[in-house]
Amino acid sequence: MARTLGIDLGSHSVKVAIFDGKLGRFELQELRAAPVPQADAAAPPLEQRLDVLGALLAEIGRVDGEQSAVGFPTELASVRVVRLPFADPEKVEKALPVEVENVVPFDLEDMVLTHRIDEVVGGKTSVVVALSEQGPVRDLLSGLAAHKVDPRFLAVDGDLLGAFGRAGGVAVVDLGHTRTLVSLVRKGKVIATRALSGGGHALTMALGEARGIAYAEAEERKHRTRLLLPAQMSGGVLPVEDDWETEDERTQPAVHISDGAILARAALPLVTELRSTLLAFEDSAGVEIDEVVLVGGTSALAGLRDWLSALLGVPVRTPPIGDSDPDSNSGRFALAHALGEKASDSKASLLDLRRGEFVYKGDIALIGLIVRVGVMALAATFLVGLLLFGYKTWSFNRQMEQLDADIAAAVLATFPDAEASRLKDPSMAKAIMQEKTTATATRVANLGTILSDEPPATTMLTDLTEAVPPPDQARIAVTELTLSETSITMKAETDGFESATRIESSLQRTDRFKSAQKGDEKKSKDGVRFTITIPLGVESDAASEG
Repeated sequence: MARTLGIDLGSHSVKVAIFDGKLGRFELQELRAAPVPQADAAAPPLEQRLDVLGALLAEIGRVDGEQSAVGFPTELASVRVVRLPFADPEKVEKALPVEVENVVPFDLEDMVLTHRIDEVVGGKTSVVVALSEQGPVRDLLSGLAAHKVDPRFLAVDGDLLGAFGRAGGVAVVDLGHTRTLVSLVRKGKVIATRALSGGGHALTMALGEARGIAYAEAEERKHRTRLLLPAQMSGGVLPVEDDWETEDERTQPAVHISDGAILARAALPLVTELRSTLLAFEDSAGVEIDEVVLVGGTSALAGLRDWLSALLGVPVRTPPIGDSDPDSNSGRFALAHALGEKASDSKASLLDLRRGEFVYKGDIALIGLIVRVGVMALAATFLVGLLLFGYKTWSFNRQMEQLDADIAAAVLATFPDAEASRLKDPSMAKAIMQEKTTATATRVANLGTILSDEPPATTMLTDLTEAVPPPDQARIAVTELTLSETSITMKAETDGFESATRIESSLQRTDRFKSAQKGDEKKSKDGVRFTITIPLGVESDAASEG
């Protein structure tokens, strides 16, 4: 039985989704969480959350061969969309670093680069790219290793929210403790994601400061409070508690503002930034957002869905996580569940930062285990075979005698000129066969030396590659190459018209391509597009005339 763990190192609680595999299928077995000790102001550091994870895994129990997937914070990565003018995945893999380096102010040698193909339309590829500095990736993996966790996947967590947006233009918002993830989802795939600062922690702090109470009491009181809707606020003055008796008491908002109004006011800056982010997503992607899906630990705050819907102007819903009730605060397990679900799916594509020096090496250890088991099985087979060795040796000797006689007869039938007296000895019969075979092989080898083993098309491409100028003289990107018996047609792009002329002149200096002519020159976004036509057969015609 296989097991996969989806691990979310949240700042309020560490969550683990446990998936068990049976007959090649993985199903959610359990959702577990452990609280992270909170300070009044600062969010808990990574080391503290890792200690909570270690204790939680010890409580759950470890299983041999289990694999895990851990979320990497989106705020520590740069996620963007790159569009390439071809669809071949191998070309995408090779061209992507160059394209990314042209649009980001980073040295890629100090970064971890990962990507996921979003869609291919009309021979063009849209690629979602994620970049992160190596330091945070190294620190997280080292901290996990200290607790004997070697994740198979280290996925950018904002990209995981695509699991909650199946159709149309959907914005998935993970409202967490110290940050808020916002992802634009199209057809179940994230095409834009961003991390906003602020979350449930800021609301607790605001309530604690307004009431003059400790953090723990403010946290407990927050979860018993319902946010007030904008319609419940009049004239910009937040409403007061209903049980104040006098008008004087009602005009002291600093003392008598309701908890729901305090939380609503504290959440307004975050919602303002959220609304700006959604508008920017719509403009950049050309997608209209018609629904907001709300997950995360703070999503369980009473009245939050209605409050957000009123301010954003679109429906807001909370999805079920696994088999849980949407209203059971299961939204806090959204990232852990998505991690476990995708890590259990061999066809799922992730923005996985386990690349380069951080590549997952667990598969190598698994291969070593398989090899050791195979050696043990081989040894057992050998011992069983040894018991039959004596009998088979006698049987093989009888068969060899018969085979020697058959060989002698076959040689005599194949080579009638062979001396019959020599064929009486089976070893001599085999020697004659080897002699004849060697002579035949020698003749075949001699024949092969006069034949070219290089196809004409390969020779033509080699000559063409050597005829174009080197990259430091003129950049050329061939987009289409057509070879026929009469001509070569090459469509390409270069830096400018001067470079196109330099490429034509370089080809003409080669006798084989001296009739090369360029045409169809057009200015493009990145330079000049042009066509070069090279008639073939010029050399042979000239030789005939001579």
